Amino acid sequence: MRYGSGAGASGMGCKTAGLGGENYEGARSCDFDWVRLLAAQCRAHDVTFAFTETGTAFVKDGKTYRLRDHRLQSEQAYKSGVSRAGRSIEWHLHDPLGLPIPAEEFYRPHFRERCETCGQRLICNGCANCGQCGEAAVPLMTEEELAQA
Repeated sequence: MRYGSGAGASGMGCKTAGLGGENYEGARSCDFDWVRLLAAQCRAHDVTFAFTETGTAFVKDGKTYRLRDHRLQSEQAYKSGVSRAGRSIEWHLHDPLGLPIPAEEFYRPHFRERCETCGQRLICNGCANCGQCGEAAVPLMTEEELAQA
């Protein structure tokens, strides 16, 4: 694939912003007011904004919450409702010979049902079906199939 002027994503500027709180002992807090401010700036410029997880120390309405579980942090970020898709990225990809790759041949991510409430879903490349989440390997669903489930 070629990248640069005329290839890859069309246009210039920021296409996606992702925000997630820190996860370790002594992590700095993630203030929801700051999350909302960044989300509003992205919305004003039609940029995709993904609030992926709250982090270990999450501040909302002046109260600090301690969330140690990553899955819970991600679900809380999803439930906040601040993530949103901005303008779609127009891809112009070419194979090693310089021939255009048709859009129907682009990678399409597949998901599990549990992915539906994940904060990273908006920017996720999909499930690798590796089993690290504790779920057995199963047939995966496309975005469209998951919406119908």
